Amino acid sequence: MAENLDIQKFNTDVRRWSYDTRNMLTQQVQLLTNSEKAEFIRTRSWQPLAANINPRTIVTYGVPERVIFSYPAHGYYISVGSGRGHNKNTNPRKIVDWYNQVLDKQLEVLADVVANHLDDMAIRVSKI
Repeated sequence: MAENLDIQKFNTDVRRWSYDTRNMLTQQVQLLTNSEKAEFIRTRSWQPLAANINPRTIVTYGVPERVIFSYPAHGYYISVGSGRGHNKNTNPRKIVDWYNQVLDKQLEVLADVVANHLDDMAIRVSKI
């Protein structure tokens, strides 16, 4: 019973991390400068990007295995400086790195969450 509660808490903590990270990504998009927003507006409005960042947790055998963030494709194209009608040599697009900073910080938090839960589970298994 205690192990089942630990796995449920692990799932809850990972999902909470994913929603916190989504909120931080949304804030990052909203804090872009006007020139950076102009890069989003050239393809599509930047507002729908902020509203359509969605986390999903993949669970295998009851344990979170992977967290995926989905967002509109133009969010990726802007982050790498590519897009329709843009040639790197003649018409380069400005790179707007809107998610790497947030994910770099948040991956450390996720690593701590995973380490704490897996350490507890490993100790319980070794007592058997």
